[in-house]
Amino acid sequence: MARAVVPDGWERADWDDLTAFDLIRTPVYGRAENGGLYPRGWQEPLEVRGVTRLDSGALVISLDQADRGVDPLFVSSQEMKEVGVLWPAGRTRPEPQPWREKLRVHIADIADDVETIRRPFGTTPDLQELADLLARLERAHSESLFADLHRVVSATGYLRVQVGDSNQPHEVREIRSWSVAAHLKAKHALEVFANDPDFAWALRQTHEHHPGTAGDHMDERRSTCARSSASSSRSSS
Repeated sequence: MARAVVPDGWERADWDDLTAFDLIRTPVYGRAENGGLYPRGWQEPLEVRGVTRLDSGALVISLDQADRGVDPLFVSSQEMKEVGVLWPAGRTRPEPQPWREKLRVHIADIADDVETIRRPFGTTPDLQELADLLARLERAHSESLFADLHRVVSATGYLRVQVGDSNQPHEVREIRSWSVAAHLKAKHALEVFANDPDFAWALRQTHEHHPGTAGDHMDERRSTCARSSASSSRSSS
């Protein structure tokens, strides 16, 4: 198969300068008759989540796209480096975004609790929607971070009420503490990020582009249940 040309608008990336948040196109490797590697095509653009440079000279490039994670690219030889990857022509080095790693850690913690609940509780449409939302937020894929964080608070509040319902089977009610933890962590994350300089900047940027969306994303049924949960907590305290 013929060697793929570099598409218009793209150029070969500099391995030494490749960093998180770069947009790249990885090769579809082919092997020539002489055994050498060559690019027989280029994958669709992906965002670099992180680059790990090993003592051996190999690189592990974690990649991401809007709706799912993808397998990392392991560049283990000089030959693979010579095949290269592409980044946009005239690329400028991405600015550090420390808020994204903070967001990932907090959201991953909530997602772990939700996954613990999902095993005995089962996957309902609401629970799947929450899991999908958390997966997107872990990768900072959001049109409005402010709205989506509020959605997580609302959805975990609704889940807390569902799991704690006295009509639930015993094995479900046994995991109520996980649903409480997920809800409290979601509220804590929103409070922390709202006061974090790095994250507050990101919230302002997305909120300015999507004003007033937080309320639009709220499901009234979930909000009612969340308020009911809060009232029950106050009454029992």
